[in-house]
Amino acid sequence: MNNKPLAGIKVVELSTYVAAPGAARMLCDMGAEVIKIESFTGDQWRETGKKMLSTNDDENPVFDVYNTGKKSICVNIKTEEGLAFTMKLLESADIFVTNTRARSLRKLGLDAETLTARFPRLIHASIDGFGSKGPDADSPGFDNISFWARSGFSMDIPYKAENSFPLPPTSGIGDCVSGGFLVAGIMTALYNRERTGKGDIVNVSLYGAAIWAMSSMLLRANPKYGEKFPFSPSHGDPLTNNYECADGEWCNISVRAYDKDAPLMYKLLGIDKEIDAIGNVTVETYYNMSETLIPMIRKAMKKKTSDQWMKEFRDNDLVIGKLPHMTDVLVDEQAWANGFIEELTNRNGEKSIMSCPPIHLGTYVKDPAVPAPKMGEQTDDVLRSFGYDEETIRHMHEVGAVK
Repeated sequence: MNNKPLAGIKVVELSTYVAAPGAARMLCDMGAEVIKIESFTGDQWRETGKKMLSTNDDENPVFDVYNTGKKSICVNIKTEEGLAFTMKLLESADIFVTNTRARSLRKLGLDAETLTARFPRLIHASIDGFGSKGPDADSPGFDNISFWARSGFSMDIPYKAENSFPLPPTSGIGDCVSGGFLVAGIMTALYNRERTGKGDIVNVSLYGAAIWAMSSMLLRANPKYGEKFPFSPSHGDPLTNNYECADGEWCNISVRAYDKDAPLMYKLLGIDKEIDAIGNVTVETYYNMSETLIPMIRKAMKKKTSDQWMKEFRDNDLVIGKLPHMTDVLVDEQAWANGFIEELTNRNGEKSIMSCPPIHLGTYVKDPAVPAPKMGEQTDDVLRSFGYDEETIRHMHEVGAVK
């Protein structure tokens, strides 16, 4: 029998886009019941997903990947009836997941302090752009602005060269990282509730997650350590770097044990005599000689194809990896074998390959992904489950409280 570690846990989600919905999806995968509250226009990510793929509601895997397995209800929480229904949901919930800005939550009485005082066992879990304090606490923030740009990632990670430009952020990477941190915080709060009987307030920001992800780089950026970003193409660690091969593909070499592996690598590359001629290339000095070593290695790597270098390095127990394209990941045997990706059957019968949350427990097997619910698909069913009769449900629709 498949164990669901979060079976019996109820989650109310009031969120849009990727970070918070992605966190709730991970909880859903592990057995939690997730009720997603959407506005009458729905989560904006529904429309974004369709625009990205030029599809429609019957094939929207960009939305599905962060919302599979949930129940969707459409509630106007600005109406008296809609807010009262939301409070009923929260009274029975274990976790409230949201990325709604704090000032909007305060106006509705859905802020962390109010809800945890009213429902002491509730875990209030939120994601924001820049953190809950400071001058930008209430500023809107998205993955590209809060995670990529504010952390320095977009500006300082690309090489600085003629005609270079900041690294363009791709959709959802910072969101997924931040959502994973939110899940970790939620799990910690759940464990603590088992000991104390009390819920807690969990907050993760995209900016804070980026600063943590950039820990090593930020330390190196301390003025006292003298590292200057962005690097030029010939600056950095020569032995842990990307190099283009004869076939136009790229490989990353990662030689860490310098005294043991570097001489062998130099010989394979055919530059061992040049290295000897330079003199005093040691574990202590090689990094600061990058302007000399990187061009030498770059020239040598272009003499053979990526597959040839992969074989030669591996035959000599030297670490190397080919830089695949995203289309290569879709057919990667390693990804399929470990359940990192899966096939989704869309509502129209078409197949899509999409990623899976990377957390694996030995005691349960994740259910196959299904298309996310349509907007408000379970509204009436959830109302009935909370004791609303048909006449009251009709009234709720008539006054614009639900849809």
